[in-house]
Amino acid sequence: MIDVMIKKYPELTPYEDFTLRDDGGGVYIDVWKSEKPKPSPADLKAWGEDESFQQAKADKYAELDRACREAITNTRFTATIGGVAYDFSYDTEAQGRLKGTPFLLSEGIAPSVPWNAYVNGQRTTVPINLADFKVLAAEAYKHEMKYVIKFREILVYWQTAKTLEDLKAISWN
Repeated sequence: MIDVMIKKYPELTPYEDFTLRDDGGGVYIDVWKSEKPKPSPADLKAWGEDESFQQAKADKYAELDRACREAITNTRFTATIGGVAYDFSYDTEAQGRLKGTPFLLSEGIAPSVPWNAYVNGQRTTVPINLADFKVLAAEAYKHEMKYVIKFREILVYWQTAKTLEDLKAISWN
């Protein structure tokens, strides 16, 4: 509650200009040395609830953001290369390769690059040329955007949440 008071009254010094007390019936101001009107216990309770709600809202955003990032990096997407449907990872390493590979292929530094993929759950290596890379990159983009769009849709509910119950009802799943 002291943090809330410091936010509301940044010019006041805790334990010098005010002290808080709770005798079991709720927080109230025991000492008040300010010209400003002394906040009531009801004010303190409302401010504390608002602070709790704002923290819960920030926590929920972090939870949803983490779930989105995990969904993007911990799932695979499918791209058809040479008539075969391969599943590709979109982990951090794959994202880095997606950024660097276009230069290698478009500048002719390498005619193709080996890429790890999965067919029927079995890992294999696929040579990816520039045309294949364009397909791979397009599917990777769709994969990422699928989860980003879901995140943005869920954020509509997060932005309009007014109570802790509203926040608890919001889930990635």
